[in-house]
Amino acid sequence: MGTRFDLVGHGGDLRAITEAACSLVDAHEQLWSVFLDSSDVSRLNASQGWTDVDASTDRLLVDALALSEATGGVFTPLIGAFAALWEGAGGGRALGSGDPATLAPDERERARALRACSPSRLERNDIGQWRLIASSDSAHPRVDLGGVAKGETADRLRDLAVDMGAGGVLVSAGTSSLAAWGTRTSGAPWRIGLRDTVGGADDWAGSVPLRGGALSTSGIPGGASCPPSHRIVDPRTGAAPTSARRPASVLCASGVMAEVLSTAILIAGTECVNEEALRRWAHRRGVSAEWEWVVMGDSGVQASAGAGWTPRAGPAHEVRRGAAR
Repeated sequence: MGTRFDLVGHGGDLRAITEAACSLVDAHEQLWSVFLDSSDVSRLNASQGWTDVDASTDRLLVDALALSEATGGVFTPLIGAFAALWEGAGGGRALGSGDPATLAPDERERARALRACSPSRLERNDIGQWRLIASSDSAHPRVDLGGVAKGETADRLRDLAVDMGAGGVLVSAGTSSLAAWGTRTSGAPWRIGLRDTVGGADDWAGSVPLRGGALSTSGIPGGASCPPSHRIVDPRTGAAPTSARRPASVLCASGVMAEVLSTAILIAGTECVNEEALRRWAHRRGVSAEWEWVVMGDSGVQASAGAGWTPRAGPAHEVRRGAAR
């Protein structure tokens, strides 16, 4: 994961909650980090056959594939092969330094990487082992659970704090993934400020209430002009999102679901989501399939009717309501 987690709340034993939270984050880092050779994800990526994984990794991989289906493949847990293209050139691609035209992978490299992003390249057997399916016409597939791992960890931290006596808690994972329960000490709901990625750090456009559940925001720093050294690309084409959709935020019951849907609608809009497939997954997991969204772009801010979006004063932040699903 390689990100920072922050908890804000009230109630319970602060020291005990902090120690337990640090232990949980470390345990998840050991399982899902692509930066640790011993993690489940790294071992799976390096393996040529079936790989044993922890039960929580098994569950997260199952969720990732089911939600990939629910977005028509717009989200994939195998984006790692395409991201690896931009880690070449001695790190120059990843840093966006030099001439982008020179550093960019050629069409053959892109095509091979995109074929490796297909969710069909990831397979599970009946005893919960996993393997990656390579072929001569593609790059080697690579699992990267970055976003969904953050969403799952934020949810687990929130639940841990509540179980240990917190009267209200807000968890932030790298500022883009949040999980909440209860209210602030004043009794008011947690309010989350959202900003456009083309603005400054304090240039927030408005806010939404988070009364429980999760919120995820996906976006490209600097907007669509940023070189594709990030991992938000359409795995079907390799294209980055346009400026018509910059940051996209989703509020729902599950951090994993919020991460997947915010990424998917940033790339392809809300129409890419198969609501029936989403409901099947949510039913199996025992969570609500309802979700709300806020999207910022060249045409302003659009929000679903139930998102609770409150724009910041000023014409630049006028909102257009999205159609009900």
